[in-house]
Amino acid sequence: MLPNMLALPGRTSAVPGSVADAGFRDRVHDAQHSRDVHGIPGSDHRIVRGITLIDPRKQGIGSVMRNVQRLFGVTQRACMDVDALQQLSPEELIARHLTQEDLDKQAEKYQCNEPLGQHF
Repeated sequence: MLPNMLALPGRTSAVPGSVADAGFRDRVHDAQHSRDVHGIPGSDHRIVRGITLIDPRKQGIGSVMRNVQRLFGVTQRACMDVDALQQLSPEELIARHLTQEDLDKQAEKYQCNEPLGQHF
């Protein structure tokens, strides 16, 4: 008699009672989520649906200090890096494994395009 589930040790099939794909589905899932940061609150990836974690950069004394720096016109280091990387050609960005979309995401994340000083 053949077992109705063929799976690798330690892995279970996503659909109970079906013929397993020898862990292929799990390997694909692991590959798709290989860059996720696991177990760190405030990371860019949601682990649990319905629970939104607050970005640590937007709370506490660190947030106050960043806002005071912006008020006095001090640019964040990440914004200086984004500005320097935007001066590179597309070939140089590719050599650094970056795209223009990556730079735009970083500029949005660190609010690099907002004016320095007091603004409303």
